[in-house]
Amino acid sequence: MAGALLVASGDVTTASAPSGATITGVKPANATTTDRLIAFAFTRTGTVAHTGPTGWTQLPTPTDSTVGVISVWTAVNPSSYQWTGGSGRQTLIIARAQDLASSPFGAAGAYATAANVGTADARQVMPTVDLADTYELLLAVAINNSTGGSPTPFVTPDSMSPVGAVSTNTGGSDTTMAVYQQLVPTAGASGSRTAAHGGTNTGSGAGYLFSLRTVNKPTAGTVLSVDAGPDRTGIPAGSSVTIDCTGAGGVTPYVFVATQTSGPTASTTRNGNKFTLTAPSLSSASTLTYQIRVMDSSNPQQSAVDTINLNVLAVPGSGPALPAFPAVPTVPSRGRPRDLAQMDADATQLTAYAALVKSYVDGVVGT
Repeated sequence: MAGALLVASGDVTTASAPSGATITGVKPANATTTDRLIAFAFTRTGTVAHTGPTGWTQLPTPTDSTVGVISVWTAVNPSSYQWTGGSGRQTLIIARAQDLASSPFGAAGAYATAANVGTADARQVMPTVDLADTYELLLAVAINNSTGGSPTPFVTPDSMSPVGAVSTNTGGSDTTMAVYQQLVPTAGASGSRTAAHGGTNTGSGAGYLFSLRTVNKPTAGTVLSVDAGPDRTGIPAGSSVTIDCTGAGGVTPYVFVATQTSGPTASTTRNGNKFTLTAPSLSSASTLTYQIRVMDSSNPQQSAVDTINLNVLAVPGSGPALPAFPAVPTVPSRGRPRDLAQMDADATQLTAYAALVKSYVDGVVGT
């Protein structure tokens, strides 16, 4: 196991309020009395953070209010889930955590506002955080205030994975809050993270990075890897194919995901570390390529990838018709040898025919 915000069904809840002073969340269904919870609250027009419910402690994250105030909270078995003191549009995300230190706060980066607002390049660049220890959980909180009555989602920052997102709107004004995470193996500067706003209707935005300390850290040097097996050739059309994957390193148990990246579409079904598909019926041989990704079940930001190619044969008899044999001039009746020019021409015709036959065979049975 390792520090993370859990993201399975029942581990994360969201709430929103288009106006008013309060926002009420819901306890994640999977949360037990000993689980640590992390909450992210945003108030659009307030100048100070929400007042937290009984049992919640606010973490020392930035309090800038340029485009609203983001606050982060932690609790174990709290008695209330109602935040007060907000103003305007409000959003809330509550996530169940695992393997966080009893005093989890690590460090926070600077609050930054969105760049290139109103353009297709609108983005939230969140400045670096200095991580004091190995395997700290880096978290990004990003806000997008947009117009048009349709909230604009973020594009997940590189190397991070989503925890949750929630939107609310009032008339033609919208607010989206999203949270992302990454378990960082090394201490030191985390580097910045960028969440693109994904649209041209961004009016403003804000966000920052911060870290939480973890326990039960992965053993150093256990690099996550996956093996999807060797490429396959000569697969008959309509036959069943199983891709048997093997994971190693990282933190078990594993989660495997198969994504087809090229070739005629063939959907897969998963059973643990095995993916099964039915080879499509094709009129010519083709190659299907799948990307197999393995992830730590508790830390989806940790992943490794392998690629496998599946060469599927054409359905027998479904290929193109065998080309007709070219006409060959007859030998003169007097039995005289053909002149050399005519013999060269005949050889050229036969060579061309051989190439056509090879093309036909390749199209039917594959190369």
